[in-house]
Amino acid sequence: MSFNFDPAYLALLKSNRELRKELNSEASINQSNEKKICILIKELEQCSRSISFQDTTIIAHEKEIQELKSQVSDLQKCLRSALKDVDKKESYVLDLEQRLSTLEEEVLVLKKKIREITSRKYNKSAGIKDSFNIVKMSQLRFRTNRIESNFKVIRFDSIRSSFNSIRFKLKKTGFDSI
Repeated sequence: MSFNFDPAYLALLKSNRELRKELNSEASINQSNEKKICILIKELEQCSRSISFQDTTIIAHEKEIQELKSQVSDLQKCLRSALKDVDKKESYVLDLEQRLSTLEEEVLVLKKKIREITSRKYNKSAGIKDSFNIVKMSQLRFRTNRIESNFKVIRFDSIRSSFNSIRFKLKKTGFDSI
């Protein structure tokens, strides 16, 4: 028994086989692509998480950078203010040094006058003090008191000891009651 099939039927069967092969091939490719798509979706999710984390990190660093810039600005302001204060204090110190120098010179002049007055003979037997010496000594006492009051602001121990020395010499010469 031989089957005689119509050539159109045979062509249809052949075409059907080829289409089934193509369909199987396409199904296999689709299955492979679906696996790749799943892998790529997982990678995409991972990348999205990484980008989100990095974005958060960048935002945090930007805030930190802004805070640091603010701190730098504040420190620069403080530095400018400190430099101005230093300049003011330097000029004040220079002024005080100049005043000190002037007062030291005045102390030396007063010491010299005290030595001159004490070197003069004091007439103890007559009991009368020389009126010129009394006036000079009272002027000296007034000047030393005025200089000492200026030094209460400056407070230099060496100058204060000079005044004590002047007072001691005044007492020694008998002019401490003036």
